[in-house]
Amino acid sequence: MGDVRELFENKIRQLRLHSNRVLSSTSGSYLRDVIRGQGSDYDEERIYSLDDSTILNALHRYEGQFTDADVAALLMVPKTVRSGGQLTSDQKLIAHYLIRLIEAMENIATVERPLREFADIASQYFYDKTVRYSDIEGSLTIRSNDGDAEINLKDLSSGEKQIASLLSHIYLEEKETLLFIDEPELSLSVDWQTRLLPDLRKSGRCAFLLAVTHSPFIFENPLAEYAVDLRSAIGG
Repeated sequence: MGDVRELFENKIRQLRLHSNRVLSSTSGSYLRDVIRGQGSDYDEERIYSLDDSTILNALHRYEGQFTDADVAALLMVPKTVRSGGQLTSDQKLIAHYLIRLIEAMENIATVERPLREFADIASQYFYDKTVRYSDIEGSLTIRSNDGDAEINLKDLSSGEKQIASLLSHIYLEEKETLLFIDEPELSLSVDWQTRLLPDLRKSGRCAFLLAVTHSPFIFENPLAEYAVDLRSAIGG
């Protein structure tokens, strides 16, 4: 499972570098706008549409840097716009930066998406543990549902290792894959067998998929129409 651990670490490292570049660029562009006298410009419709949860999620990346009063002041800006009030000079500066910040978060979210998708899909195969991606800690871990202890990849069952390896390479590698699988049902429960191939296709990175199986459950899903009996196909 060393290759899977390395894939986790590389993906997190790439995300951190990307996030740092985006946030640094955001700060630089905001300062540029202030210098050029554009720091008070803002898109009123965009500010109007911002809800508290969107702003709070963005602020999570700055955990500990803002007091409750700071957060309240930020949240007051879209509330003032939605109520039809006029922003003060300071609030206009905040509104301008809020838009920059939300745009940065949307940019980062596109890079985070494969990590979140992998965590969500893989977790559905584990009965007593969960794969967790934390944007605050910048980590991808497997946690026990009983006590929240971190679980090492080497301590997974054979079926869990197979799932973790296959899904991670499909969801986390930035390339389309030609996937050939011989007996994907090995070490997998019937429920897992039924879900595996659709979940692989759901990644959007599986350009071609061929599975050879003895299990009828592997194609007990929407892919059944593509299943072929090899004996019949070769005239045996």
